[in-house]
Amino acid sequence: WAERLVTTVAGVSEFTLRVVPLMAGIGLLWAVYRLADSLLGRVQAILALALSASSYPLIRYSLEVKPYIVDSLVAALLVWIASRLMDDLENPRRWAGLALGGSAGVLLSSPALLVVAGLGAGLAASAFLSGRRYLLRRLALLALLWGSIFYSTYVLWYAPNAGAPYMREFWSQSLLGPPSSDFGARLWSGLAELSCTLTCWRGAVELWPVLLLAMVIGVVSIWRQRGPQYAILLIGPVVATFGASML
Repeated sequence: WAERLVTTVAGVSEFTLRVVPLMAGIGLLWAVYRLADSLLGRVQAILALALSASSYPLIRYSLEVKPYIVDSLVAALLVWIASRLMDDLENPRRWAGLALGGSAGVLLSSPALLVVAGLGAGLAASAFLSGRRYLLRRLALLALLWGSIFYSTYVLWYAPNAGAPYMREFWSQSLLGPPSSDFGARLWSGLAELSCTLTCWRGAVELWPVLLLAMVIGVVSIWRQRGPQYAILLIGPVVATFGASML
């Protein structure tokens, strides 16, 4: 829809086709900085910004007519919105912001449903830990809202492509089937893909195990400093993604 709008207004060319991913890539840097600054602090936010700005895949997808950089922007914005809500669970405006942001996110990005599932787990943990279990009803309503939006878009647009033989064959080696004999190798490859986003500088993929370890250390550190709910907020979307791949 965004590509159609741009090309309708400015015509079809190399430049107009790349406007949407380029703007998403620029916006992603702002979103990553704001998220890291709110969770960790200014110095850590600058480091996160530097990693993102020098990431080869993020630069590449900011210039290609593919949805991946928009997916990244939506994910970062949703985590930031949810983290702000977690700081003030009684704020109705932040609940409204999450409801609207999640709804727009699911429309803009098909993986956003997995992101909001992980965020919901973190917010549910926060509700339990703070003794505000009545907030779980709000989360249930949001889940129903976002699930309905995704289901509608899936039936209208995604289902025909998801069932196409070419698509199934193309992605068959990337799906994590637990009964398969090569499950371990596929899981290892999936973790490499996850970490590669920040380590594939000029193709230097051999660095990814180091950053994966740093990610684990970072999640543990946030767990200790801010509580388990914030750690779940960050790791939840990743767990939901791998769980969906297995399903």
